[in-house]
Formats: sequence, structure tokens, C-alpha cells
Amino acid sequence: MQNKEFLKKVWINIQIKMQNFIENQNFYENFFLKTNLTKVENNCIIIETPNEFSKKIIEEEFSKKIADLFLEATNQNIKIKYLYKGESKKQDEQKIEQIKDTKDNLNYKLTFDNFIVGKFNKKLFKAAKQICNDDENKYNPFFIYGDTGLGKTHIINAIGIELKKEKDLVVKYMNIEDFVRESYEYMSYGSKEIEEYKKSFDVYDVLIVDDVQFLSNKDKMNEIFFNIFNYYIKSNKKIIISSDRNPNELKIDNRMISRFNSGLTIKLTKPDLDTIYEIIKYKIDKDVNGIKFSNNSIKFIANRFNSDIRSLEGVINKILFQVSVEEDENFTINEEKIKELLDIELDNGLISSGYKISPNIVIENVAMTYSVSKELIVSKIRTKEVAFARQVCIYVLREKMNMSYAEIGTFFSNRDHSTILEAYKKIKKMIESDSDLNKFINNLINNI
Repeated sequence: MQNKEFLKKVWINIQIKMQNFIENQNFYENFFLKTNLTKVENNCIIIETPNEFSKKIIEEEFSKKIADLFLEATNQNIKIKYLYKGESKKQDEQKIEQIKDTKDNLNYKLTFDNFIVGKFNKKLFKAAKQICNDDENKYNPFFIYGDTGLGKTHIINAIGIELKKEKDLVVKYMNIEDFVRESYEYMSYGSKEIEEYKKSFDVYDVLIVDDVQFLSNKDKMNEIFFNIFNYYIKSNKKIIISSDRNPNELKIDNRMISRFNSGLTIKLTKPDLDTIYEIIKYKIDKDVNGIKFSNNSIKFIANRFNSDIRSLEGVINKILFQVSVEEDENFTINEEKIKELLDIELDNGLISSGYKISPNIVIENVAMTYSVSKELIVSKIRTKEVAFARQVCIYVLREKMNMSYAEIGTFFSNRDHSTILEAYKKIKKMIESDSDLNKFINNLINNI
């Protein structure tokens, strides 16, 4: 769709042309010529009329002709919305009120009581507890980073719930993607409204921000968030942040990186097997009625799905649901039953041929890292995001498992040797010139 200035010129030309179609000269001069194109939103333009009467006449009698003239001038079917003067402002104010959210947005299922503590997250748990008792905010901001699905969202929600309950603080939890969406919406209203949005955060004592990595390469959003962040630090209010990577690896304003590093930063690593066992047992004890798991079945689940707690819980839920439908209450689940329920095979013989881990596990890890489903990665879909995740998979399979290009090809809709080789070379060349990508992929390989 063309830009606003171009469309304004089109509207002026249409106003001139419409003189030939409006018989009432008084209406044309006193009402129609006083209309304005005030806004462009997605594939819709807003035409503001002088009053409600003129809006009604234009919509009922001239809207079809106006739409035809727009199509003729732009070669596009543009949606046209008519608002009378004052109505537009009223709707904007209503939208702004809808965006404002004084709710804490916390997930009250994610508490300290049901957070499983093990070797891999013991330091994080202790730090989180300390943050809750840190009335002087010595460790501000509190920054947590680590791979997807390891419990970052759980722990920051638990902190928020604790601070609200024990300290009677006003808490705001937000995912950074919601912040970006809201900021863009406010920006569309104007500078006054974006200042009002920033000011709306003043009422909270604690700001909890999830997935801050999605601020990368969004300069305007960085500036808005930096202003809010600075207010919290200067006002000695708590700010708690999660990310999938170290602050120094984020592609955001250097001033913000410096501020992130000024507080307490904790890395969350891959869970140890003992903790995975505890998580499985907790989930089984909590959700199972009469169905038993053999020790071997628990070990199989732990060894097969130990890289991502969120995915692990999803696997357990799938097993429990299918068993509850298919078997009676006294059924004991063994390793073979789990393989049957999850449709797990020996990955085309690769495991039995000497590979220590399944290539499917590698693909699943990359899929989670890049928030792309495994099904899309192994398909023939070639969108930019999917293709890049697929190329990273190919590179990791080659580097991690030293698989042949032909073997790798079988996992990606039987792509031929040359296609796999080309993908591998592309990522290899990229990491040679991009140190951040190199470090990121090496960390990914080491954590599988």
C-alpha cells in the first residue's frame, strides 16, 4: 500500500473529480471539500468528515464512486473508513484505554513451591529468593539467561508472586513481544500517546520482562524500553529480566547492555539427569491416578527428552493422556509402551549403527532454539526463517555427529547430497565472519 502523503494527494484529486458527481453544490463546497484523509492503517484509510450528517451522506450515496476512483488511481482495493470530526479522536482514546493494563499478568501456577530445584538451577533458585528479600535492591536489575524451556519464565513469575504476596508490591509481568506490539500501537497515535504509555509504567513497584532478546534490532523500541528501564533504576524499583542469551550477545542499545550488566546476572544451564528424574516423578505423582511407571520407563524419558523442561512436560502429558484413554487404571507403563505411544523409532538405524544420540534430538533442539516446528524444518517449505533453521540443523548434524551428507538428507524430505552440502557451506561461511553466530551455534552444539 502506498504511503500516506501519496494517498493524501490522491484524495485531493478525488475531491476535485467528485464535483462532477455531486449535484448539490452547497453540500460539495461546505461538507465534501472539508473532508480530510487523516490516517493510514494497514490496508485501510480513514476519511474524516466535518460532522455526522456529512459522514452519513457520503457513506450512503458516494462511497462506491469514491472506492472506484481510488482503485483507478492506485490499482489497489483499499478499504475506506469514514469518521466524523471528533469520532476519530474518541476511537483513538478508546483504543488507548483498551491497551492500558493494570493487571499484573502473572501466571499463578508458576510458584516457588512447584519449582523443582536441582544442581543445574540451585544457584538461580537461591538468587531468586534473595531478590525477594532484597529491600535495598542491591542486585538491580536481576537478569536471567539460558536456553528455551529451562524454567526462566517459571522463576520470574514465582518472584513476582512472592513480592506481591509477602511485600505487598505492585507487580507488572510482560513478555517483550507484547511490549513491542503495544508500543507500535501507541506510536501510531502520536508522540503524546507514546509518552503516556511510558508514564503508565510508573504505577508499578516491580517490572518483570520476559524474552528481552526480541528487542534486538528494534531501535525505536529500544529507546522506549530504555526510558522505562532507566526510570525503574533511578526510582530504586525492582526490574527482573529474562533472555535466551547473555546480555553482551544481545543486539540492542549498548547503554542498555551496560545497565543489564550492572546488576546480578545468572545463567541457567541444561538440567542434570537427577533433576529430570525429579521433574518426571513430580509430574507423575501430581497427575496420575492409578497408572504406574516402571523405573526403566522413567529413565528412558529422562535420557531421551532431557534438553528442554517444557518439552519434557509436554511429552509426559501426551503419554498420560493416551494411556488414560487406552488402558485401565492399574496399567504399568514400560519403555516399549512409551516408544509405541510416542511413535519413536530407531531413526533409520542410525542409533544402532553407533550414534550416541538421535539425529531427531538434534533437530528438535534446533527447532526449539529458533522457535520453528520440527515438522516445518524437515518439510520442503522454503520460507526464510524455516530455511535458515534447516541450514543450521544440517550444520549441527554434520559437526556434532559427523553424519554423511546423504544420511543428513534422509531427514529433510530426502534432499540430495549437493543441497545438503550447499547448506552446510553456507552456515560455515556465515560463522567465519559473524562471531556472535559462531558462539551461538557452538553453544547450541555443546548443549545437545
